[in-house]
Amino acid sequence: MTQRHGFDPEVWERAREEARQILIQCAREGRTIAYSDLAEKLNIQHRSTELAMMLDCISRSENKAGRGMLSVLVVHKGDDQMSGRGFFKLAKCLGREFENEPEFWKIEFDRVIGSWRRVRQ
Repeated sequence: MTQRHGFDPEVWERAREEARQILIQCAREGRTIAYSDLAEKLNIQHRSTELAMMLDCISRSENKAGRGMLSVLVVHKGDDQMSGRGFFKLAKCLGREFENEPEFWKIEFDRVIGSWRRVRQ
């Protein structure tokens, strides 16, 4: 069986969906979650490529569905309380144009929160 991002495909899909559901709950509650807290809930390393790939995959599919980049809700625990470099790099890959990262982050945060507050439970 071919592995996916270093995981058995079924394990990867379950973890990705679990992460997505955690982020959807955060969106409905209008809050962020720290990378380390999300990683702990998923039982993976928070500075791992697996977490980064998972967030990339989630944001690409959610953005394609018109609900915005769901990974905007995952932020640094201290410092700036913002998403990491990978989030902004992905945004540019998805065709988003911006010069001010904090301003773009706030716009995307509001978009995601608004999208999930309109979706029925």
